[in-house]
Amino acid sequence: MLLLTSCGHDQFTCSDGLCISKDKRCDLSLDCPDKSDEANCNRVSLPTGYSSKLPPPRIDDGPVPIYTFLTVRTIRKFDLANFRIAIDLQVQMKWLDTRLQFRNLQNDHRSNKLDNYTEVWAPSLKLIDGTYGTIVEHILSKGVFVMKESDPLPDDDAIIYEEYKYDGAKNLLLFQEEMTVEFACYFDLVMYPFDQQQCYLMFEIHDYDLGLGYLVKLYEFIDHNASHVGFLTSMTKRKARNSMFLFQLELMFSNQFRYYIGNIFMPSLMLVVLCYVTLLFDLSDFNVRSRPSNNMINAYTV
Repeated sequence: MLLLTSCGHDQFTCSDGLCISKDKRCDLSLDCPDKSDEANCNRVSLPTGYSSKLPPPRIDDGPVPIYTFLTVRTIRKFDLANFRIAIDLQVQMKWLDTRLQFRNLQNDHRSNKLDNYTEVWAPSLKLIDGTYGTIVEHILSKGVFVMKESDPLPDDDAIIYEEYKYDGAKNLLLFQEEMTVEFACYFDLVMYPFDQQQCYLMFEIHDYDLGLGYLVKLYEFIDHNASHVGFLTSMTKRKARNSMFLFQLELMFSNQFRYYIGNIFMPSLMLVVLCYVTLLFDLSDFNVRSRPSNNMINAYTV
């Protein structure tokens, strides 16, 4: 197949022959009158024989690092009586897949969402709570994006399609998942309401050979305020065979004891003091009755 065009090497030829900048190809904006610049805009090129069930190959004879980051959006439920907690959670994981090539990437990764994220390999997470109990997951959204981090590959005259290609060895894939997770947490209430509680949620890559990849924490510390229950602490990781295969989210809650002091302890203490003061009164004083004078009665008579 040949493409006969008067456009330059850095331009894209619309189906009607109009020339536009190649940067405008698949930029989520219609630039060609016939809309051909936004046709066939899948961001990934799969090589022959590619299987989404196979993890990415090693990089420089070493395991593939999977950069992981957790964001706790909010504490949705804190059930002290039933020892349950529910949180809104965002999971982000980034890695390189050297088998792939990407097409027409934009600077904002949100514009580089894959049409079908199941066509490429992505980590599968298994969630475990600190009690090894039942976890209820409700997936809100899930997708795979491409992060543009390099210049495009040199133009290949053997390919007739006018588009920029990017190397999969230099541009990260981003898996992003939004979910609501409800899990069990053991609350130690001996010091209630002056207690601090710790809950744990662990994440493990499911069905994955530790020799092929390992988890890397993006940031050393995550801190989010949760005014109604306390605060959250950072992720920690556990080791197995010198590879990071599991990471742990630790939630630490400190009780707002000032609320209980002001609304329960202080009123109760005042009642105790009042009851004790009544013991200092003579018993006969409790039989005294006061009556309003006639002048006061007349004053309120219309």
